[in-house]
Amino acid sequence: MHQAEPSLRETLSTLAVTLPEKLSLPKLQQVLTSIGASRDLDSVSAAAIPDEFARAVTARVDEILKGGDPSIQDMRSLLQVVDQYAGSLPLLTDKPWAAALTRLYQANRDAGIIDADSFAMTLDGELVGRVELADGRCVPFKGETLIEKIGGKEVTNCGDIHTTPDAELAGAVELSDGRWVPFKGDAPIEKIGGKEVKDCADIHTAADGEFLGRVRLPDGRWVPFKGDAPIEKIGGKEVQYWYCGDIHIAADGEFLGRVRLPDGRRVPFKGDILIEKIGGKEVKDCYDIHTAADGKLAGRVKFSDGRWVPFKGDTPIEKIGGKEVRGCVDIHTAANGELAGEVELPDGQWVSLFFARYRLNASA
Repeated sequence: MHQAEPSLRETLSTLAVTLPEKLSLPKLQQVLTSIGASRDLDSVSAAAIPDEFARAVTARVDEILKGGDPSIQDMRSLLQVVDQYAGSLPLLTDKPWAAALTRLYQANRDAGIIDADSFAMTLDGELVGRVELADGRCVPFKGETLIEKIGGKEVTNCGDIHTTPDAELAGAVELSDGRWVPFKGDAPIEKIGGKEVKDCADIHTAADGEFLGRVRLPDGRWVPFKGDAPIEKIGGKEVQYWYCGDIHIAADGEFLGRVRLPDGRRVPFKGDILIEKIGGKEVKDCYDIHTAADGKLAGRVKFSDGRWVPFKGDTPIEKIGGKEVRGCVDIHTAANGELAGEVELPDGQWVSLFFARYRLNASA
């Protein structure tokens, strides 16, 4: 499957900027930007649509602007105008998800869809994701169907919506009792390894079809899980207290993330191996754990002297251009395979890792 555009507001914006110049596009863009939509007008081709539609949208835009700052209700009223002419809207774009989103909106007028996101397109061309409804609930959808119950239980919220390799809808849902649990198809997963799930996060599906993520157990601990197995020990050490995160599967199929140990330290792990030292130095804390394009573990770690530094593999990046790295944030791997983010220099200045790597090294 491939990821689609992120929002119903974005869809409205896409449709809006295909209208003729007589609509006064800057005026409409002002409204769309105020309600959270954004689109580069120069990147969208003009398309012919009914004059009546253009006049109706223009009139609604004029009313909104006269009323002051646009609100969520204004957005919905603008969407209602769009909906009146929705039969011709799929012709305005060659993106299959936009046509599918229009059909979803048409089929569920009475549900009061306010927004939609977490889009993905299945291999058979069905759009999946989640919608926010007028009554405050967020529920998954597949095709034109809103999934308001899972296993006969009402859904009040949802997240991590995706499809599994066997084309089942999956993710996490909040049930009416306030618990968040994983689900697949029409089955809520309320127990992992025989233990009741009190909460969950980072839910996704590995290439082999197994569920993974993290769950909160009845004793309050958050632990990683894969399939029906809660991972309560890594490298022979118990996963302690409430903390684990960045849970995902590496390209080589290994399970990885970060966990808290009995001594209070938070360290990266991969498979059953705890990464307690980087470059021979003890890790006190960690964050932004992921795998780089070459398969090496990467992120940022805190050493015993209090400094946060980026790392890749077993190499901490402690100096750039001869200047000591005092801190770092938002460490990730860029499209070119190099680490990116921001680092703090000894003078207190924060600069991008790209700037520090190329400008400071060049002047060193």
